[in-house]
Amino acid sequence: MHALLQDVRYGLRMLAKNPSFTAVAVLTLALGIGANTAIFSVLNGVLLRPLPYPSPKQIVQFNLEWKDGTLNDTLTAPEFEFYRDHSSAFAALAAFRGNEELSIKRGNSTEWIRSLRVSDGFFPALGVHPALGRGILKDETRPGSAQVAILSESLWRSAFGADPAVIGRQVELDDIAYTVVGVMPTGFSFVEQPVDIFIPLQLGRSIEDTGMNTRVIARLGPGTSLTQAQANMDVVFEQFRRQGSAQSGQRGIQLESYQRWLAGDLRVSLLMLFGAVGFLLLIACANVASLVMARTSSRQREISIRMALGARRANVLRMVVAEGVALVTVGIVIGLAGALALSRFLSSLLSGVRATNLSTYAAVSGVLLAVGLLASYIPARRATKVDPLVALRYE
Repeated sequence: MHALLQDVRYGLRMLAKNPSFTAVAVLTLALGIGANTAIFSVLNGVLLRPLPYPSPKQIVQFNLEWKDGTLNDTLTAPEFEFYRDHSSAFAALAAFRGNEELSIKRGNSTEWIRSLRVSDGFFPALGVHPALGRGILKDETRPGSAQVAILSESLWRSAFGADPAVIGRQVELDDIAYTVVGVMPTGFSFVEQPVDIFIPLQLGRSIEDTGMNTRVIARLGPGTSLTQAQANMDVVFEQFRRQGSAQSGQRGIQLESYQRWLAGDLRVSLLMLFGAVGFLLLIACANVASLVMARTSSRQREISIRMALGARRANVLRMVVAEGVALVTVGIVIGLAGALALSRFLSSLLSGVRATNLSTYAAVSGVLLAVGLLASYIPARRATKVDPLVALRYE
C-alpha cells in the first residue's frame, strides 16, 4: 500500500509538470462526466424512476380531446362531478386546483405558504393516507361546509413543533380559521409542485367552477387496465354529451398514464439529448484514451532507462497506471462538481426531478476509470516488453 501511495504521489507530480496535457485531459473527463450524469439524472427522474406513490402505474391523467385533435388537461367542475358519479373503472377519482399562496399567522408574524385545493378522492387516487388524523371527506367539498386543512410534514414541524396533538387545532389562513384534521407522512410530496397545506376543493356553480380550470386524476380499480378504463370513459362521455352538457367541439376524454403525462413533450427531447450526451461520453472516452496512450508512449525512453537500471516490470507498470488513475480521479472530482450544479439547475426547471443520481455518477465514473486504467496499462505493458538496450540504442 505504501508503494502504491508513493506511485500516486509521483503521478500527481508528473501531471503538475505537464499542465497543458493535464488541463486538456481533466476538462475532457469533467465535461463527459458532468453532462452525462446530470442529463441521465433528469431522464431517470422524469421517465424512468417510478412516481413516489404505491402502484404508480395505476394512476391516470384525464385529458379532454377536441374534434381538431388537441388535448386539454383541465376540465370544468360539472364534468368532473359527472365522471366521478357515473364511471365504474376507478378506485378513486380526484379533482384539484393549483398552487395558491395563503397567509398564515404565527404569533405576531405572518408568513406565506403554498396550498392546494383538492377533492376527497385526491389522496386515495395517489394511494397515500395521512400519518396523523384523516383525509378530506366528501361532505367537506360542498360549498358552505366546515373549513378543514391537512398539513404537510414540514409545515407540521415548523408551525406546530411536530406536536402529535395538533389534530383539532385551528390554523388561520387568509384570516379564515381552518381546523387541522390530518398530517401527511414523512417523505410525502406532490410531484407537480411543492405544497405546504391541503384544503378542500369546494365545488359549486360559480363562474370559476364552470371554467376549464380543474385538473382530474384517478386510480384504476383493481384488475382494471388502462384500455378497459378508456372504454368505460367513452361510454360515460357519451352519456354526458347526450344530456347536453358537453361543449361544442368536444370529442371525448382520453386517459393517459400520469407519469407519461408528467413527462409530456419532454420525452422525445430528453431521449434525443441523452443520445447526444451518450455520444459525447464515447468521444470523451476516446479522447482520454488517446491522450493517456500518447502520454505513456512518449515515456518509452524513461521506462527503458528504469528497466535498464533494474526496475521490476510490475513496479514500472504500477507507476504508469497510478499516474493514469490519478489523472482520471481529478477529472471525476471536477466532473462531480459540474454534475451537481447542472442537475440542480435542471431540477429547478422540472418539478419532481431529483438532483444528481449517485448511482448514475458512480456508473459513468467507473466507465471512465476503466478507460483510464486500460489506456495506461496497454501502452505501458507494451513498452516494458521492449528490450531496454534496443530501445535506448534507437532513441
